[in-house]
Amino acid sequence: MYNVAFKIAISQRIGSGHFYRSLQFAKKLLKKNIKVFFLFEYNFKNINLKNVLKKNNIEYKILKKKNLLSLKKFIKNRKIQTLILDDPLIFFKDQKKLYQIVKKLIVFQDIPKKNYCHILINYNYIKNIKKKYRKLSKKNTKFFLGTKYFIFDKSIKKKKNIKNKI
Repeated sequence: MYNVAFKIAISQRIGSGHFYRSLQFAKKLLKKNIKVFFLFEYNFKNINLKNVLKKNNIEYKILKKKNLLSLKKFIKNRKIQTLILDDPLIFFKDQKKLYQIVKKLIVFQDIPKKNYCHILINYNYIKNIKKKYRKLSKKNTKFFLGTKYFIFDKSIKKKKNIKNKI
């Protein structure tokens, strides 16, 4: 079985946007029979989010805060092939280390900054985004830039259409 882990930022300060973006991506992977794990550094108390993970058959683990060693250990123990970082607090040097131990390192970024990964995703409208990322990224990084790569829940769109008709 293919194993994918999402390292996600979530807190009262950061919010839950990274969680929901990763959840949409994870649902697509689950449909392809891929085992998905969510990894957090913050022990969030929100029972609803934990129930969402349980409902979708997604295991989660709370890692030791700012401890790359616990993340690396989890990756090796669970035989994670792809790591998806949706955490703006992961530093460039840490991305470089993680890049060495997984087949694919995918990074979600909302604001262009230096990165080291196989695939970079940013769905924001940013002028000259490809040019900016070429300067900030490792050579041979694949880019998925712009709104056309935005993953959304189609059922939300359907609900909005129903509301408009009423």
